[in-house]
Amino acid sequence: MTYKLSFGSNAMKERSNLDNNIKIAFKKKIEERLKHPEIPSALIDSQNHIYKI
Repeated sequence: MTYKLSFGSNAMKERSNLDNNIKIAFKKKIEERLKHPEIPSALIDSQNHIYKI
C-alpha cells in the first residue's frame, strides 16, 4: 500500500529553522512511519486514518 504524507505551511517553516542533525533524524522518522504508519499510540483521528509523527 502506498501512503501519502502532507505538511501544512507552518510545519514547513518550522522544519526550515531546525538544526541539520534534527532534520536528518526527522527525515529518518518520517521514512520509518511511511513504511509502517499505523501505530495505535500515535492515532489522532481513526475515521481519517490520521497519525502523529
